[in-house]
Amino acid sequence: MRIGDLVMIGDNTLIIKANKWSEAQNEWYWEIAPVDDPSDGTWLPEDIALHAWRDYIWWSKNVLDNNIRNGYIIDNKGG
Repeated sequence: MRIGDLVMIGDNTLIIKANKWSEAQNEWYWEIAPVDDPSDGTWLPEDIALHAWRDYIWWSKNVLDNNIRNGYIIDNKGG
């Protein structure tokens, strides 16, 4: 997982913008934001961001048919 990768939470496709170490929580945090509005970001703990990243990878391999344009799903294998 790295900055610029896409992730999925629910049916939303988001982009990873940044990461930082939290001394207080003793873990990495990742900033994610909607692809169409990167200024509207939020910070998530690494385990949640990693799960969202894996969800996107699964979705893109098992459901999508290379039909994502600029973060938007324009078609899928099912129909």
